[in-house]
Amino acid sequence: MQKSSWRTVFVLMAVILFTAGVGSGVAGIWDDLPVDQYYGAESNPTGDSIGGGAGYSRILLDGDYRVSTAEELLTALSKAKAGEVVYVAPDAEINLTGMRNILIPPGVTLAGNRGNEGSPGPLIYTDEKDTAALFITRGGDVRITGLRLRGPDGETGTDRDAEPYSGAVNALQSPRLEVDNCEIYNWAVQGIGVRDESNDAYIHHNYFHHIQRTGLGYPVVVSASTALIEANLFDYYRHAIASGGSYGSGYEARYNIMTANATSHAIDMHGGSDYCPSRASCSEEEWFIAGSQVHVHHNTLYVTSQRGIRVRGVPTEGSRVHNNWFLNPAVSMSYDHRYYSGGNVHVFNNVFGPQKQLVEVQVTPDPFIRRVGSDGGIVALSAQESHRFGFISPKQTDGITAYSGVLPIEVRVDLADLQPVAHIRITLDDQIIYDKPYAPMPGELQLNTLDYEDGNHWMKLTAVMPGGDEITQTVTVNFRNWWTKYDPFTPPVLTGWFAGMDMSVTSSTSAGWRYAADAAEEFFADADRRVRIADTTEYLVWETPQLRLISLTVYGKAATLLNSVQLFVSQDQETWQPVAFEESVEDGPSEWKRFTLHAETVGMDADWCKVVVTAGSGMDIQLGRAMFKGLL
Repeated sequence: MQKSSWRTVFVLMAVILFTAGVGSGVAGIWDDLPVDQYYGAESNPTGDSIGGGAGYSRILLDGDYRVSTAEELLTALSKAKAGEVVYVAPDAEINLTGMRNILIPPGVTLAGNRGNEGSPGPLIYTDEKDTAALFITRGGDVRITGLRLRGPDGETGTDRDAEPYSGAVNALQSPRLEVDNCEIYNWAVQGIGVRDESNDAYIHHNYFHHIQRTGLGYPVVVSASTALIEANLFDYYRHAIASGGSYGSGYEARYNIMTANATSHAIDMHGGSDYCPSRASCSEEEWFIAGSQVHVHHNTLYVTSQRGIRVRGVPTEGSRVHNNWFLNPAVSMSYDHRYYSGGNVHVFNNVFGPQKQLVEVQVTPDPFIRRVGSDGGIVALSAQESHRFGFISPKQTDGITAYSGVLPIEVRVDLADLQPVAHIRITLDDQIIYDKPYAPMPGELQLNTLDYEDGNHWMKLTAVMPGGDEITQTVTVNFRNWWTKYDPFTPPVLTGWFAGMDMSVTSSTSAGWRYAADAAEEFFADADRRVRIADTTEYLVWETPQLRLISLTVYGKAATLLNSVQLFVSQDQETWQPVAFEESVEDGPSEWKRFTLHAETVGMDADWCKVVVTAGSGMDIQLGRAMFKGLL
């Protein structure tokens, strides 16, 4: 576990436990709310301590399946039906490194015993940074409870794309998701993602920390869905709660604690100006909305170096922010909004600073916002004048939809109520790809995504006015042209229920192979290797559609491999073409050397790859690992 502000956390928890149960229930989200005398998370009426753990009232201690290894967990999840519980043994530490998008079926509960008799809960973790979601859900009524979910990266970093993305849980069209009494930490992108009509999610009594990657870092993110986020403890985060801001996005956040360890504003709701430029069209209202509802009440925000709440538009159903305790005495740092002086928002009855200075009325509702003013700002008018500015293609701003091959770039620049435009500039990752006095015509500008690395890139549209002023819009685009297959030569895993589980990724092999795990210190700490049983010709075959690159690690004692190892590719597994490779060699701690074979197969029909170790090579050859890369 990474270092945290434990002294602060323990003081907070002592206050919470002492005052738990104080206060009354809260009315419906859009009813007239009573102005009570309780402020911040101390008014927690749930009966359980904020952050869960010791004393939590809904701990499960058994299930329909009891698991303690990765193989048992995956097998149980593949069999579990709605209403059943997959229970992770209290002392289990399950390593899921290299796995991603593990499905928790509809109606299934994945549980541990966090908080029972002081237990920290079983640990499920991955050390693979490229794990955009370790678990996914599709379908309703999934519960995740009592677990520790540890990711590979709890650092802030300086570049959101310097390392691959990781996230714990992604809920897709999964209504009534419940995540409670978990410790969720060390994820670059998100702890819990509630997306794509996963309405009525309930995220409560969890401890989120070290989810803080620059430009990312969302312990809880809610988009095109609704959620109740209650009694959680957030520490070392970027935005504790965030949302994409599209129609149908909304949350109620209550009785949560956000510590001072924030790198940006604690609570966030994006708006239409963030996603409309990526669409072919947006209604006038969509340009200025910020989701459907934002209801933030009875939270304690210890953030003083960052703003408390930022709403980037006008929520269509409204926003209420009340009965929160902002430790920052500067009222102006508590709440920020875009485009309007009030909009569809009511901020009232919050307290500020250690002395809890009450501000009864801070922001009152104004009309919806409809247009850009002559000075470029947004004014609170309902006139039908409008503007359109931004990308039509690419269509996504969230970096989720992947683009491959040739990507047409199309923009709309309609700024009739502003100054004339001097020229239009488009950049990709700060590299200029278009710079002319006018916007590109449809079909004029196309981008070959193969010229760029896979992953997220930033495309920016800039309209420059004659006086030098600029209007900009930036979208995130995800290029995905390549697949990668990695074979570490992991031996079959023995379990208590099965004779063995084959972990190989080969499609076929000759019979004369065995696995070796001995003397790893002589093989550069590699404990998973494949070795011939005798000095015979043996082969391994992998399916590799549109293969372009091969990398093979081989251990040997000779100065070179010469013809001892051969590479072949094939389109049909009947006719095989030899592949030339480059060889590099490293001396190790023993007489064994590590050879790395690199080969390119551009221009070859390479849907299958074969590695052959020839007879007469002696027994001083062992295979370490193989990696293949090809076009999707």
